[in-house]
Amino acid sequence: MVILMKFKRNLINDAEALDSAVSHGIDVSEVVEEANLTAAKTSNKNARLDESQRAFSAQSEWHKTRGHPRADIIVSPVAASWG
Repeated sequence: MVILMKFKRNLINDAEALDSAVSHGIDVSEVVEEANLTAAKTSNKNARLDESQRAFSAQSEWHKTRGHPRADIIVSPVAASWG
């Protein structure tokens, strides 16, 4: 069983914009929740991309200083650059 817990938080919003949204029937709480989920997903994605970039950069630096461990068997047009 999944238990969903929701908490009330205070947000500072432009009163006029909030009143306008409510008068148009917009569920502001739902919009904020969706925006928070989207922001969290984007933040997680960016963190993973940054981590991957650091890993690829470290691997590339390792290959530049030591050469590729299998350079002797690489068959490709760029094989010379791995040696």
